Amino acid sequence: MRKFALIPALIIVTACTNVDSVEPGVTQYTGDHVAIYVFSSVIYLSKSDKTKVKAKMQAKADETCRQGDATRADEYDTQKIRETGEYTYAFERTYRCI
Repeated sequence: MRKFALIPALIIVTACTNVDSVEPGVTQYTGDHVAIYVFSSVIYLSKSDKTKVKAKMQAKADETCRQGDATRADEYDTQKIRETGEYTYAFERTYRCI
């Protein structure tokens, strides 16, 4: 009986992923490029929520690139770094500072 009680709980957790709680971070900044990561259950987000997360990552990259001589960031690579839990992943996007 306990196994069956966990399934609805997992569905509720994944369905209630809050995009506002997803905070991108900087993994590397060289002045020429910046790598931004996010830990999330992004795979379970709706298309519009994925777009919001991508926009937050772009904003973080733009902010970081402005610390140097660049005015904005241009994305050129995306990779799934690793699975951080049963339903969460770490994604990293690399941007050129231009």
